[in-house]
Order: sequence, then C-alpha cells, then structure tokens
Amino acid sequence: MNKVALTVYHKQQRVTFIMGEIKKEKLVRGGIFILAAAFVYLGFRFALPVVLPFCIGWFLAVKMRRTTRWLKKHLRIPEAVSAGVLLTVEAVAAGIVLYSLGGRLIWQIRILSERLPGLLRGMENAVFSCCNQAEQALSLPRGVLISATEQARGFVHMQIEEKLMPAMAGASVPALKWVLKAGAVFTVSVIACVLSVTEMDELKQRQQASTFGTEVTALCRRLSLAGGAYFKSQLLIMVVVIGVCILGLWILGNPYPVAIGVALGFVDVLPILGTGTVLIPWAIVCLFQKRYLMAAGLMVIYGICYFFREYAEARLMGTQLGITGLETLIAIYVGLSLFGVWGMLLGPAGYLVIREIMTMY
Repeated sequence: MNKVALTVYHKQQRVTFIMGEIKKEKLVRGGIFILAAAFVYLGFRFALPVVLPFCIGWFLAVKMRRTTRWLKKHLRIPEAVSAGVLLTVEAVAAGIVLYSLGGRLIWQIRILSERLPGLLRGMENAVFSCCNQAEQALSLPRGVLISATEQARGFVHMQIEEKLMPAMAGASVPALKWVLKAGAVFTVSVIACVLSVTEMDELKQRQQASTFGTEVTALCRRLSLAGGAYFKSQLLIMVVVIGVCILGLWILGNPYPVAIGVALGFVDVLPILGTGTVLIPWAIVCLFQKRYLMAAGLMVIYGICYFFREYAEARLMGTQLGITGLETLIAIYVGLSLFGVWGMLLGPAGYLVIREIMTMY
C-alpha cells in the first residue's frame, strides 16, 4: 500500500470514528431526553400532589426570607413570629380586597337575580326577532326558525332536568371533599412556610451536602421560577381583563358591569372557553336587534382581551422563564393535553426541568 493510499485510509478511518462518536452522542442525548421526560411526567403525575403543600410553603418562605431576616436582625423578632405575622397581614389584605369587590359583586348578582325573569323574556323576544329577520332575509316559510328554536329550548330544558341537575346533586360530595382537601393543603402549606423560614439555612446545608444537591438546587430553582412567572402573569392578565370588561361595560351603559366583568375574567382563565364564548354571541344578538353600537363595543372589548392575553401570556412567561413565545405556547398546549387545566402551569415547568437536565448532562 503506497503512502497516498495509506493517508486516504487513515482519513477514512478517522471520519468513520468521528461519525460513530457523533451517533453515539446522539443516542446518549436521546436517551437522556427520554428519561428526563419520563421523570418529569411521572413526577408531576404521582409525586407532585403529595409534596405540593410543602412546595407552596417553601416558595412562600423564600419570598419572605429577606424580610424575616431583617426583622430578626434589627427588631429582634423571631423569624417564625414574623413569618406568621406576614402571612396574616397578606391574608387580611387579600380578604379586604375580596370583601370590597365581593360586596359589590353580590349586590349586583342579587339585583340581577331579581330581574332575571324579565331578562329571560327579553332574551326570548330578541331570539324570536332574530329568527323573524333571518326568515325574511332567507325567504324561509314563516315560523320555521322559531319552531326550531322552541324545539332546541325544550331539548336543553330536558337535558338540564335529566342530566345536569342530577350531576350537580351528585357533585356535592366530591365538592365537599375538594374543599376539605384544599383546606388541609392550605393549613399544611402555612405550617411548612413557618417551619421553612426557621430551618431554611439547615435545610440548604443538607441539600448541598447530599449526592444530588446540585441537581436538586437547579431543579427547585427552575420550578420556583416557572411557578412564580405563571402565577404573576395569569394574575396580571386576569386583573387587566376584568378591568377592561368592567370599564367597557360601564361605558356601554350596562347596569351590571362589575358582576359581568368579574365573571368574564374568571371565564377567560379557562383555556377552552375565554371571553369570546360570552361576548361574541352577545354581540350577534345585539346586531340582530340593530343595536350596532352595543355590538361593536362588545367586539372591541373581546378584541382587546383576546389580543392582550395572547401577547401578554407568551411575552410575560417567555421573558421571565427565558423561553420564546412559541416554546411557551407549545409547552402550555402539551401540558394542557397531558394534565388538564393544571397543565398550563406544569407544561412550562416540565419543559424547564427537562431543559435543565439536558444542560447538566
């Protein structure tokens, strides 16, 4: 074998070796990704419900750690006492806000319930008027759409009586269990927060000394970041949506802007519904009633709420979590498909954990 052929042979061997190493690296990285994804899914599915109260307590303790240390250093107040006082002050402040808003809300709901029969009759008249106009516009026989509407209403009433009411009655026991479980989670979270504040330094030392101390620290940091970013963004979006709806309905002259605005804000949080499920049909009915200004105003409110949520959700979470808007959207959708409504939080959190594991290994 001459020198040129030998050189070519060695180059081919080197290329083959490099390609083999690249393939091996890809297989290893793919295996790590699969294991990380399985770890995240199983952890969120089975372990998270058990450790959730302690995670909430630790998160609250971290947020108030600086304040409790300052109070202990300058005012000699024990950290457990200051943590309890801070939690009490925050709960009282939240209660005052909810009471003020809730009082106005209950007042408007009471007035709305008193006027409900008249409103329902008005809605029926509006539907019949829309059907008459549609029959004239489409050259249909008179009364066809009204008859179909009556049949649909009868079917809806029958479904409510036969299925919805028994389902609501049967859901009372699970609802009570859920309330008791939520109360237990809240109580354990408060106790865990107070204990975490006093024992945080010792817990951190044990964590750093453990075999997986670095990994646990990185994952906890990512989960805390994801949880904080999600709740901040969702709370801000909900407050803005409620404010826009209340202000818009007040400008349009609606007599129940607070009640309807708050209801729309909570509906908007739900991933499948959103404000459009209420505002769009409402605007269509107003359009058939020739209340064009009202219909346009409702669509403006819907447009503002929709585009603000689409922009702010991806922007706020992406900025705080360090992921792009498309990545955030994909993570939210995957989490929603796997875990339901809670997946809107667990999706971005799981993506961050997987990415952190891939970075570490």
